[in-house]
Amino acid sequence: MLQHNAYHVVPRFTGFPLYGRRAPAWHWWLSNAGLALMVAGFGGVANADRWGTPLVSLGGTLSALGGYTFAYVMWRTMDGPSAQRPTVEQPSQPRRSLPISS
Repeated sequence: MLQHNAYHVVPRFTGFPLYGRRAPAWHWWLSNAGLALMVAGFGGVANADRWGTPLVSLGGTLSALGGYTFAYVMWRTMDGPSAQRPTVEQPSQPRRSLPISS
């Protein structure tokens, strides 16, 4: 639930659009598929030696990828789009001073 709130709140706090519109769905599917595989692996599949460890390993990897997806999207959202970054403009001609009148 925390991630869904972050996907809603962080773009509003930073003023930048959410990076990657499909990334939250990928995050959800990776994390939940990983969780299901870990539960199946820990749950005592018939051949725990044969299937338990690979399921837990694959599930942990998918869950970690989901977490990294979330972190990456938040980082890129807070960083903002590169097109909106201010650039320092060098003046093409030296500035002329204004005459001082007394």
